[in-house]
Parts: sequence; C-alpha cells; structure tokens
Amino acid sequence: MWGLSNKKVLLWGGLLVVLIFIILLSSHAFTPKTAVQLSSKNPAPATLAGIQNSAAPWPAEVEHLSERLDAMGLPKLKNVGTALHIHPHVDIFIDGQPVTIPPGVGINMADGFIAAIHTYDTSGVLHIQPATVRTFTLGQFFDTWGVDFTSKRIGIYQTDSNKTLKVFLNGKQYPGDPQQPILKDSEEIVVAYGTEQELPNPIPSEYILPPGY
Repeated sequence: MWGLSNKKVLLWGGLLVVLIFIILLSSHAFTPKTAVQLSSKNPAPATLAGIQNSAAPWPAEVEHLSERLDAMGLPKLKNVGTALHIHPHVDIFIDGQPVTIPPGVGINMADGFIAAIHTYDTSGVLHIQPATVRTFTLGQFFDTWGVDFTSKRIGIYQTDSNKTLKVFLNGKQYPGDPQQPILKDSEEIVVAYGTEQELPNPIPSEYILPPGY
C-alpha cells in the first residue's frame, strides 16, 4: 500500500509541475504580443489632425504630423532608428491612373524629427526604420502620410456599388481590412480604387529595389 501511495503522490506531483510549467509558458508567450498592442493606437483616420480627404495627388502632410503620431502612439525620432530597416513598395491607382507617393512623407525638417515610416523620393519605396523592432501596418503608413484611408475610402474617393477599394500583396488580393496588412521587406503592395475594368492588368506582383537599398 505504501508503494502505491508513493506512486500516486509522484504522479500527482508530476502533473502539478507540468501544469505550472504550461501556465508560466503561456503567460510568457503572450506578454510580448500584449506589449506591442499597448504601444500603439488605432484612431479613425478622419479624426487625425491634417488628414486629407481631397482628390489625388496628395502632398506629404507634415504640418500636423506630430499630432498624428501622438494620436497613433508612435514616436517622433530625432534620427532614423537602427533596430530595423525594411523597404516595402507601394503602387496606388485611382480610376486606373497611377498616383505618385511624394518624398518627405513622415519627415518634418522644420521641427527636426522623423517618423519610423517615411519616404525619400517618388519611387513608392517606403523606408521603415524604428528605434525598436516592431511591426507597422499599411493603415499606419497612410495615417503618417496624412491621407484618409479606410475600407470605404481613400482621400475623397468613396466606394459604391460600382467602384471598390482593393489591396494586393505580391499580386494576390488581400481579403481583409485594407488598413491591416503588415508592411514587409521587399513586398509589392498595390492599392487600387475604381471599377473592375480600371484595375491594372496585370496587377504588379513584384518590385526590384534599386542597388544600395
């Protein structure tokens, strides 16, 4: 009997240790995700200062950039971050016509700060250089730029029974909210507003970065 009791004690003790380990492991695994979620906010674009709901093309709106970054929970950097440096490429089409992304998105030279997401030229290449490793979404790029961008509109252009707003990642349509795709290195992103006939044909599926990136 004593031997059987010992076996039961050891069995229950072992199960208890495993249970505690699983609880601790689960708690540790979810902590980083929670921290990332708390580090930024997702305000409605229409509520952001200086947001442009006008016709394309859209300039780099930097006068209210500081206020938008504060509302988004994103930092204003004195220098570009070194924790990460990736380059997604974005093509925008409105009613079948390409729209240029301007240089200087996310860069306020007058006040001496730069956003983690920014542009240097008209190539459509985004530079993502945060001070700490984290992810950014397509919606955060448009919010940084200062262009109204939701599932229903881009700038002044609203979806209806005839015209839609679609996002393609490396040539494949993104099925969810257009604001949500995570920006990834060397990814080709297409944002297209218009009728089905006005979609670019073929949909751009890749972008070769120039030497030096």
